[in-house]
Amino acid sequence: METINLIESAEMYGWQTLSDVDLFTVVTGNRESGEAMMRYFEESECSVDGLMNLNIGGMGRATAMKIKALYTLFSRSRQVKMVQLLKTADLYNYVAPHLQNLEQEEFWVILLDGRLRPLRKFCHARGTSSATIVDIRLIVKTAMETKKCCNIVVAHNHPNNTCAPSELDKKLTNRFIDACALMEIQFLDHIIVAGDNFYSFHDNGMLNLDARKYEYSICKH
Repeated sequence: METINLIESAEMYGWQTLSDVDLFTVVTGNRESGEAMMRYFEESECSVDGLMNLNIGGMGRATAMKIKALYTLFSRSRQVKMVQLLKTADLYNYVAPHLQNLEQEEFWVILLDGRLRPLRKFCHARGTSSATIVDIRLIVKTAMETKKCCNIVVAHNHPNNTCAPSELDKKLTNRFIDACALMEIQFLDHIIVAGDNFYSFHDNGMLNLDARKYEYSICKH
């Protein structure tokens, strides 16, 4: 049942919203096996024999070889993409292609390591032309489950091509600051993409405001 729920969630909100443990759970069929496989991937070079020794139900040699092949492809992809995003313009250029020229709002997340190299980039939520529902708990949970993640950057677009943040954008940012501080993760920036222009909360000195805890928030314009 848990696997079915995860798949339904992925189909509704996007596979990028699943944590690493969730994805391994879908692969293996249950949470315990998924956690075991994740630990193995984090601590080893992922050999076929190693996968076989996990004693996960249904893990035959053919399945282990397919997982090894996917792991190899994934590792190559990550090596190519391990660039540093040192400036606000770097962050904007990294996420802007996903957010420009859309008729609806989308909310994206970039997870970075301590050297400001992107570990994951995913669309957290899609909304309407004027609103996107954001679950900070899920984003922070994903960050905590992502190995080497130290920093979070979030971004969303304004389909009306107006860069200025709304009051709810500001409240959302404050709550991100609060949640990340609680979990000892650095919240680096909230970027609003408006066509070829953008607004950076960091560059505009907007990351030192008081923040309050929350569970869900709506960005609305």
